[in-house]
Amino acid sequence: RARKQQQQQAKIIRIRPDTATRARRIKAVGGCCLIVVVVLAVVGSMTQQNDPNDDGSSNIQHRLPMTCPKVYNEKGKEAQLYIKDDNMIAKDIPGYLKTFRTQEFDQWGKTYQEVKEKLTPYKSQKYASLRNGQAIFESACGIGLNLVMTLEILQEQHNITNLVVYGNDFVPDSVALANLLLQQGGILAHSQGHLGTLCQADSKNLSFAPSDSFDLVFTGYLTPLWDPLRAPVPSDDEDKMWEYYDKICAEKDKKQKKLYEKWLSTQEQWFTRWVREMIRIAKPGSPIILEQISQAYCDNDNDWDGVRQKFWKTFVADKQNGVDPHSLDMEPNKVDEDRYNVFMKKRK
Repeated sequence: RARKQQQQQAKIIRIRPDTATRARRIKAVGGCCLIVVVVLAVVGSMTQQNDPNDDGSSNIQHRLPMTCPKVYNEKGKEAQLYIKDDNMIAKDIPGYLKTFRTQEFDQWGKTYQEVKEKLTPYKSQKYASLRNGQAIFESACGIGLNLVMTLEILQEQHNITNLVVYGNDFVPDSVALANLLLQQGGILAHSQGHLGTLCQADSKNLSFAPSDSFDLVFTGYLTPLWDPLRAPVPSDDEDKMWEYYDKICAEKDKKQKKLYEKWLSTQEQWFTRWVREMIRIAKPGSPIILEQISQAYCDNDNDWDGVRQKFWKTFVADKQNGVDPHSLDMEPNKVDEDRYNVFMKKRK
């Protein structure tokens, strides 16, 4: 509990949310901040002059046809934190581009360069099947820096270049800023990467993205379902909510055990819906990579809930999920060692 409070005070959220009605510590608040206009207006004026999917590269003829769904207002409390940060960046894009490598990365408490150094061994190994000019998709991409980092690592470690990047996020300002940074900011130039399409969308519904299309699909964090049992406490009292879940973890009577099993099942269903969409849009035989997966809350109450590692063995064994069961690989995450990474391949 103390760690959660410290993180809230420091605004080290560390995770990227998705959709309005559910997830990651989300509680709806009335009215979307007017600051949403800042980034959207900048990108709106930009796209009047340039096609956001056209940077003049030789790869443009290979890009996937994709139409983003209608933009919606995300009113979650945590979305407002991201909107605030996004608009601060949008006020001085040139300044941000000069310093982003030494600034805090996505509210993780570490700089971009520190995170890159820790993720390089894993990304260098697990993403190495990619070839020049292929297409990758990041689910919940934020402002696009994990995409940038991934392309830099692949170029530096394997000389893989000309990758085309696609993705989605639930915060409209983040998507607008990502399009701005990746299109006009020049931060893909180091890896000779190209911008495909980035959309505001729910990661559990990527219907705008065609099936069997991407050479690799990944997420930098899969947001757990917030309050999966809908704790019978006031909606604005997070301490009471955590006490409710702590009690389920601590007590072993029949009633609490039943609640615990329901809790695990609800969270696992949430993860299944998210990852099935990632699998659907991947090409047969292509990697699906989940970075920074949180453990189930009762196994690690310093985090925001997640799923047990053994869940993934059941997941890949289910033929409905379309995964090669022999491809599953899990290992600790180097940025946050309480979390773990999951690697699998879509069945051919």
